[in-house]
Amino acid sequence: VVAYYALSRFWVPFNRALGWFFIPLGQASLYAFIMHVPMVMLIDLVPAFNEGSWVMNTIAHTLALAVIWLLVTYRVLFRWIPR
Repeated sequence: VVAYYALSRFWVPFNRALGWFFIPLGQASLYAFIMHVPMVMLIDLVPAFNEGSWVMNTIAHTLALAVIWLLVTYRVLFRWIPR
């Protein structure tokens, strides 16, 4: 409830600051969900991300989000994967 109120109250600055990132992901949310599965499988293969370090986990999550955002932005496989 607090997050909903804060987002409603401060929508304009939030949208200006982070809308470029979240709006494309939201518009292609099914695509992003489908593409996160192979992304998680690839990240699991990297031994450095399996150590349990919060720094490495943060890096892994940030990289995964960045790659998924780039895939959405450049419309990779949009012809075959539903959005």
